[in-house]
Amino acid sequence: MEWPAWEPLYRQIARDFGYSIPEDEAAAARLDRLLDGCRQRVDVGALARRLGQKTVVVAGPAPSESLASLAEDHVVVACDAATTACVAQAVFPAVVVTDLDGDVRDQLWANDRGAIACVAAHGDNRDALERWVPEFAGPVLGTTQARPQGKLVNAGGFTDGDRACFLAAAAGARELVLTGFDFSRPAPKEGKDAEVKRRKLAWAKRLIDEFVAPRVPVRFEP
Repeated sequence: MEWPAWEPLYRQIARDFGYSIPEDEAAAARLDRLLDGCRQRVDVGALARRLGQKTVVVAGPAPSESLASLAEDHVVVACDAATTACVAQAVFPAVVVTDLDGDVRDQLWANDRGAIACVAAHGDNRDALERWVPEFAGPVLGTTQARPQGKLVNAGGFTDGDRACFLAAAAGARELVLTGFDFSRPAPKEGKDAEVKRRKLAWAKRLIDEFVAPRVPVRFEP
């Protein structure tokens, strides 16, 4: 999704949740500078080489009955905390999409072994960016939900899950298979408001249904 199409949605999301656009932009600028020091900064072309013309399994954080079997035949994109589930099931993700609020050490483990880490900047994760971005030794792509700047990418998307779908679509995926997603009952997370999470997931589902699915076939697996 190009910025002119995404911007009205982004501004609506920011109003809905009370987010500061200047703080999002400041975090994006800082991420861009941090990534200049990374050894393997990559662009969307690297994603296209991993995901283009393939069926892509997008793994969410809810328990999944089918992740391991799906991973036998398809490439996997792990959404933040889902990386830990992948590691537990001996599933190696090709891509990790994260805003660094899951178990980042599992994400570093995957990145060390070649998974592309798509790291998102937003106004309230600047401390995490400072702490973790320098630790990524493998390929890293910087993303933002605000106006793209520097070498950062904004393909659309708000939560890790729908952002992963937008990125896979931008990379030329042939089909998306979503597993481990429960948009109505978010998994509890310490320190997080469950009602806010439900509202975020409602946005994620809307964005996937209205803006990803018309471009790339999307199906859901348990």
